[in-house]
Amino acid sequence: MMAITVNAIAVINAGNYKEKPYIGVLDIKLITGKNVSNYYMLIYDSELTRDTRLVDRLHYLVEIGRVVVGYVVRLIEYFLGLVRDGRSFLVVVDMDVITCEIGTPKCEIETPYCEIGNPHIIHISSFNPYLPKWTIKAKVNAKRDVRRFIN
Repeated sequence: MMAITVNAIAVINAGNYKEKPYIGVLDIKLITGKNVSNYYMLIYDSELTRDTRLVDRLHYLVEIGRVVVGYVVRLIEYFLGLVRDGRSFLVVVDMDVITCEIGTPKCEIETPYCEIGNPHIIHISSFNPYLPKWTIKAKVNAKRDVRRFIN
């Protein structure tokens, strides 16, 4: 059974960003401003809840349905952002989606990133129309002569 990391939010609030906790998703909202849209999640660690904001490059996870209410996510990279009035919110820069609901016995980690660990390299099967500014780069393993076609 996938265990949510207990007291993870308290540890994050204290400023420890080294942990990679498993967190449950309680709610997801799209908040639209004048020229910007942001996804906010309400997360919990079985004791505390916290508002979080997803960075733009993670929006597609919500838009294609990989992150839904009730799923578990593993926070990989995150930090606390401050608002002018002194409040803070959690900004999620990178996360793994656990493909199960909380309490399900078999869970799998699903990540769109390649095994080399570079967060800017995404597996081609994860492309979708909502990914901003992407380029396909390939490595040539075997090269043959140029083929010419005549109609």
